[in-house]
Amino acid sequence: MNMSTQDKIIAVIVFLVIGTGIAILFGGPLVQQGSGIEQQALLDLNDCRTNVYNKPAYEPIRSHLPAPENQFAATPFQLSESSMPTDGERKTLAAYQVENDACKQDALKKFDQANPEQGKKIKETIDKSNGIMQQLIDGKVSWGEAAQQLDKLRK
Repeated sequence: MNMSTQDKIIAVIVFLVIGTGIAILFGGPLVQQGSGIEQQALLDLNDCRTNVYNKPAYEPIRSHLPAPENQFAATPFQLSESSMPTDGERKTLAAYQVENDACKQDALKKFDQANPEQGKKIKETIDKSNGIMQQLIDGKVSWGEAAQQLDKLRK
């Protein structure tokens, strides 16, 4: 089955939903009319987030994080997980979040250049996502509560 460029873009958008909210904000217009800059930003974001996720340093928390092969969407187990992150997990998660956010900020710069109005919406969603992750790092919410809140950003 050959995928058209538009189908590939749609697949990448779906792949990036959790953590950024970009798919929700760009679902229609980006696929239909998105610039090459926006499309490349999505592809770069996907690659960057996948590379961060797969780093050996993050193996201890990987089971708690939505995986690239699941389009960065939380599994039912992750959504229902009631455990709080341990001190070690919180430290690892903080490092992970720095790298993951760097991926998002790089993509945001590209989106903002191509479409400042959409860039503003994406920044708001990234800020909300980062706030949820900070609550998890601070030990204020469980893994599942954070996954549920991030899932709500997708909808």
